[in-house]
Amino acid sequence: MIASLALPGGWVILGTVVSLLWVLGLYAIWRRQSGLSVSGYRAGATLPVTLALLVAFTIAVIVAVTLRERTPWAPVACGVVLGVVAAIASATWDRIWRREMAKL
Repeated sequence: MIASLALPGGWVILGTVVSLLWVLGLYAIWRRQSGLSVSGYRAGATLPVTLALLVAFTIAVIVAVTLRERTPWAPVACGVVLGVVAAIASATWDRIWRREMAKL
């Protein structure tokens, strides 16, 4: 979604819509396969990871929007960096959640 900020004009909106539909689709598949729907904003040990990812996303958007006029590839770079951060955060979140569920 952040990388789509590098696209011209109305393509940014299309990139954002496609990205959101992609996430919703992945979530629907995961929910159907696992039978689970777990909120990242729930109280528990995973909340700091969720909030840190939210902060990272916000910073990436601000940097991408700020730099896109002077450096057209900046949104793509921000999107790639955030993708790596999100993958690490997701693995960390899963590990913490599983540890938390094992205690129950």
